[in-house]
Amino acid sequence: MSSTQKIGILGGTFDPPHIGHLKLAIHFSKLLQLDTLLLIPSGEPWQKGSHITPADIRLKMTEAAAIDLAKACLYLKIPTQIGVDSIEIERAGPSYSIDTAKSLRERFGLKQASFG
Repeated sequence: MSSTQKIGILGGTFDPPHIGHLKLAIHFSKLLQLDTLLLIPSGEPWQKGSHITPADIRLKMTEAAAIDLAKACLYLKIPTQIGVDSIEIERAGPSYSIDTAKSLRERFGLKQASFG
């Protein structure tokens, strides 16, 4: 018997990741009782122009922030697993949330998703 996994996604440019991102992640991890939260840095944010930090550096900064977020969750006894996904960085062209949601639904075999 398989149980339903609650997977949350928090996307953004993460240029740089900051305390606001972390507070938001902690709040919704606890509120929604997420099993997993994926931080997803935008590859090519359509609304930002070209004056952003290169994607590979933003990915590394997001990975570092995820370590701190995982430690905070442990300290606060929030059982959410924290991950970083490079799905938008690997995809060519502008990053749109709907494309990411569709790809993740396929990857995780979800038949339906709820967005809050």
